[in-house]
Amino acid sequence: MDHVTLGLDFGTESARIIAVHVSTGREIGKVVRPYADGVISETLPRSSRTLDAGWALQNPEDYRDIIFHGIPELLTQIAVDSRQIIGIGVAFTSCTVLPVNAQGTPLCLLDSFRDQPHSWPKLWKHHAAIEEATILENALKREDPQWLARYGGHVSVEWLWPKLFEILREAPEVFDAMDQMVEGADWVVHQLTGIWSRNIGGAGFKAFYQPDLGTFGAAWEKSFPQLAQASRTKLRAPIVPIGAGVGALSADVAERLGLEPTTMVAAGMIDAHAAVIGTGAIEPGAVTMVMGTSTCHIVMDTELSTPEGIFGIVKDGLVPGRYACEAGQAAVGDIFGWVSGLVAAGASVPGASYDSLEREAAKIPAGGTGLLALDWWNGNRSVLGDPQLSGVLVGLRLDTTGADIYRAVMEATGFGTRRILDAFNTAGIACERLVACGGLPFKSTLLMQIYADILSRPIEVASSPEATALGAAIAAAVAAGSLRGGYATFSEAVKNMVAPIQRVVEPQASTHDLYESRYAHYLMLHDWFGRTQPSVLHTLQSTRMTQNGVGSGQLG
Repeated sequence: MDHVTLGLDFGTESARIIAVHVSTGREIGKVVRPYADGVISETLPRSSRTLDAGWALQNPEDYRDIIFHGIPELLTQIAVDSRQIIGIGVAFTSCTVLPVNAQGTPLCLLDSFRDQPHSWPKLWKHHAAIEEATILENALKREDPQWLARYGGHVSVEWLWPKLFEILREAPEVFDAMDQMVEGADWVVHQLTGIWSRNIGGAGFKAFYQPDLGTFGAAWEKSFPQLAQASRTKLRAPIVPIGAGVGALSADVAERLGLEPTTMVAAGMIDAHAAVIGTGAIEPGAVTMVMGTSTCHIVMDTELSTPEGIFGIVKDGLVPGRYACEAGQAAVGDIFGWVSGLVAAGASVPGASYDSLEREAAKIPAGGTGLLALDWWNGNRSVLGDPQLSGVLVGLRLDTTGADIYRAVMEATGFGTRRILDAFNTAGIACERLVACGGLPFKSTLLMQIYADILSRPIEVASSPEATALGAAIAAAVAAGSLRGGYATFSEAVKNMVAPIQRVVEPQASTHDLYESRYAHYLMLHDWFGRTQPSVLHTLQSTRMTQNGVGSGQLG
């Protein structure tokens, strides 16, 4: 019997499910379902309650749709017996978190909280808790700075603690009513099994858990007693490693989905971490660039090190026995979408698109735009860790075109990636191999050539465009174990289930000197606006919000 696992990938705008053969990793079926409510950033669904700047919520009913409609839809595609399906893996954007009651029901689905924005799932790019992140960061600098060294010296607004603190400060009734605050991945696992768990990636990278140091809340007993207590009560589920089996499908869910109640469900995973496994790049020295709306840069190491701007480093945080190191850019594909939308809005020919911009941008030689940009449209994640920074574009002239801007922001994101890799190298983390995955490497050959030229390194493009879902399916095979037709280790699973790299983008020697010079100028702008005078960008954004009648990211 050729066994099968399912990989669920919950993204920012949509989710997908794939079915793969355990013996080869070959995809035999796929379902993609957009979220009906997408990213909620202006008005709560079926409500008149509006949101201020920085808010990004989702509807948990969209997650349930993937589970209870998406999986049955997939099963109709694949001609396999339910007994062949031995496991399910779950990958999810992170840190996307939601408050739930004792039954696991999201508070936003209760009539009493439906119009309270803090009761809804806060998406990873919810940036309204900047003030809370700053308060917590300053407290850690005083009370326990060793934590910050493992997180680049910053507390990110994207992480769990600022979002939880925001609820405590602005909606104490929600804080009191929640039984737990859970990562989206762990909530889906609970929906499938009825068992609560916390995946080590979410706990370690997004909620300050370190296997050798314990939990973050202990440092706050004096300054934030309610948060310290919350670390024990509202984050109380056991932390489980990636690839562990949390439990089998509950009987009622198995019946509803048409699967066997023995089907094992793996611990949840951060989507970018699942993508690393899906590329097979789990050996030390391999850097995986997970490129989508944002980009994560993840590398395995055998020793603890603390590069500048690291977004987190956690032992066993991805694969057992190794330190997983993560950095990232808060916007990449989102910036390209912004340019495309801007050009389309003013286009004389309807339907201006990514494709048309890419064709025109490809005609422009390196350095031919006359522009230089800082890729901070959604703040800077690494290496500055400042969500209040904003994009910079210099060199504009009356003859500047949309394609010029499009190519300039492509180059800017390449320079941003190089800055991150430089920080890894300075800290002694080997970056011997670059592997790209996610949607962008498959959508834009121009982008990947620009990156190879800027980095002056060959870039391997993952064999599967569904690396995240494949990684989740691989984790499911490990969770099922060798006795049930899966694998005993990640190394064995990856060896069999990940296809060899089929495309390598080589750097062009002709662009080397030009991009070296342009990168030096990028660093000048980077350090001026990001270190010497960040108040310029901070003030611009603060004034913009004030003049438009918006508070500091808080509810009006």
